[in-house]
Amino acid sequence: MEVFKKVKTIIFVAGVYAASLNVAAAQEKVKDIAVGNWKLVKSFGINADGASRPGFGGVPTGILMLTMDGYFSNISMRADLPSFKSGNRMQGTPEENAAVTAGSISTYGRYTISDDGTKLVFKILGSTWKDWVGATQERELKLSKDKLEYLTKSSVSGTTTMIFERFVE
Repeated sequence: MEVFKKVKTIIFVAGVYAASLNVAAAQEKVKDIAVGNWKLVKSFGINADGASRPGFGGVPTGILMLTMDGYFSNISMRADLPSFKSGNRMQGTPEENAAVTAGSISTYGRYTISDDGTKLVFKILGSTWKDWVGATQERELKLSKDKLEYLTKSSVSGTTTMIFERFVE
């Protein structure tokens, strides 16, 4: 009877170990798919009152870069940002400066993906919006080989969905 208990325990421990290897392998596979450069192709928001709004003017442009060692860089902007009449970004008019500020955001830092591949978490180390520096932001993630989509709480109102396609040049 004692031998049977030991064999049963060994089988249980081996099963738990094998399951943990499968989870680790699945997580690594999700990260392998996520790593790379992603082109922003669509952005839209749902306000707290349920109304929808286009993100970044309805025609966004940008890139999300995810590295194998857990770093990210994300640049998102309107495709129609104004050129500065002065030709000098340090001498924009109040209107030009406001349009660029309202129409773009850039962040960088560290990222993780949940074990089940449904959450993307950014630890923001730097941003063009100072209020985000030091923040940890969780996004609902949908990922395939050629498409990355996340939903996040919006800094404006409600939620924002960002859709990226694998960047191929």
